[in-house]
Amino acid sequence: GADYIVDASKGPAHGLALGMRPGALPDPGFDFTMVNLLRDPRGVAYSWSRRQKDRPQAGSGERLMWRISPQRSATQWAALQSEMQAIATVGGIPSARMRYEDLMAAPAAAVADLLRRLGLPLAPGDLDHLGEDGARLEASHGLSGNPGRFASGTVRLRVDQEWGDRMPRSERLLVTALTVPWLAAYGYPFASGRTSTRNRADDDGGTAMTTADSPESTTYPLVSVVIPTRGRPELLRETLATIVEQDYAGDLEILVVHDREDADPSLETLTRPGRSVRSIVNDGTPGLAGGRNTGLRHTSGEIVASCDDDDLWLPGKIRLQVDRLRSDPDLLAVGAGIRLLMGDRDVDWPGKSPVITHERLLGNRVKELHSSTIAAWRRAFDKAGTYDEELPHGYGEDYDWLLRVSRVGKVGVVNEILSEIRKDVPSWFRGKAVNTSEALEYMLAKHQDFATHRPGHARILGQIAYAKATAGERRAAMRYAGKALVIYPVAPHAWLGLMSATTGVSPQRVLSLARSLGRGVS
Repeated sequence: GADYIVDASKGPAHGLALGMRPGALPDPGFDFTMVNLLRDPRGVAYSWSRRQKDRPQAGSGERLMWRISPQRSATQWAALQSEMQAIATVGGIPSARMRYEDLMAAPAAAVADLLRRLGLPLAPGDLDHLGEDGARLEASHGLSGNPGRFASGTVRLRVDQEWGDRMPRSERLLVTALTVPWLAAYGYPFASGRTSTRNRADDDGGTAMTTADSPESTTYPLVSVVIPTRGRPELLRETLATIVEQDYAGDLEILVVHDREDADPSLETLTRPGRSVRSIVNDGTPGLAGGRNTGLRHTSGEIVASCDDDDLWLPGKIRLQVDRLRSDPDLLAVGAGIRLLMGDRDVDWPGKSPVITHERLLGNRVKELHSSTIAAWRRAFDKAGTYDEELPHGYGEDYDWLLRVSRVGKVGVVNEILSEIRKDVPSWFRGKAVNTSEALEYMLAKHQDFATHRPGHARILGQIAYAKATAGERRAAMRYAGKALVIYPVAPHAWLGLMSATTGVSPQRVLSLARSLGRGVS
């Protein structure tokens, strides 16, 4: 019942078959046009050589997309362009051309321009499903192909120009040499590491839309990194070095927020191209929550990442997290796998689930959502609010925020080790058990849905019991432990609190035992 049907087959021969009737003559009763959606061949070659992607729709056989060498990819790309040209000139089938880079940079403008060149009417509202950086798609009728073909709902669109920074020079030169005639014909630069979008007259008579000469700003969103710090200048510089060295192709805005200490202007000497480093003083409530909120007020990135002043990032952290955030429009925030640096050994914790539900967060702190792993869209703070500066002593400010985010949106994890968390240096909260118990009591009262989750409710009560025992408040510790065990008899934190309160076992020994098993007691 549709006025137009789009067949997304990639082989030009399929188009020839559709456009011809028996006898190999164009069918005058069938209005058929071939659209050549093409991409810079170097980007195509790099994409085919990258890590294989899973094809969940594959019913049997190989589930991973195969890889193709740059030479083969370039040869196939050139052959496909030759076929398209031959079908259009010899077969007499009308054709039009659209560049992938132009479509991704301005979807609605590119489609409107294509329809105009094809002489197809465009009524008001026809392209309302296309936004500046995304499209609202219905379910497709596809049976196979790239997993992206099966996406529906709001799908974010972006120009993938990673090849311009990461493709080996030898492979780039090889593909360029094999496709030179087409590069010239299609307006692709020979030597540039990126493809720009610009005014360009197609040889089929159409004119592409106008966009900025350099689409990097829309390709790679600015990421703001906020690092609250206090009294750790040496560790802080080690942390900053791993952030400046991120392999993310976009810009990073790195803001160090000093809490109850003067700013350190010398940190700005760590600035590099695309990696600005600034140092300011916390202008909010003293503590982590105030420091993180100060960072939010003084940065402008579309994505905000947090890091503690003693932790380290692996080079691909931001790149992989930005890719994950942009691949799923429902995601508000993502964490990542961590490596716990215990001093005498390391413990890897990549996590198992790519999505963390609110219910799971009630029951588990989720190590992969550590404050040094979180990257979030700025709009997440509009929906969930900023960090709670009324939280006693600022303990658990990141957990409180994640509980609120998981109520209003989707929280995910990149299940690879991307951050190293130091457990071999003193924590600001170590030895301050009274502060911990006050913050946990506040959080339990604030998030009343803990009462609907027995293991999670008992966990918080058990942590309060352990903190009370650590502070020498044995009677209060036994009371909280009892409440926890009534709710959930196998709550481990409650038993730890009860053991500490009744036996007087040193809390440090309990912590050492937990860490020997690669765990903590928070």
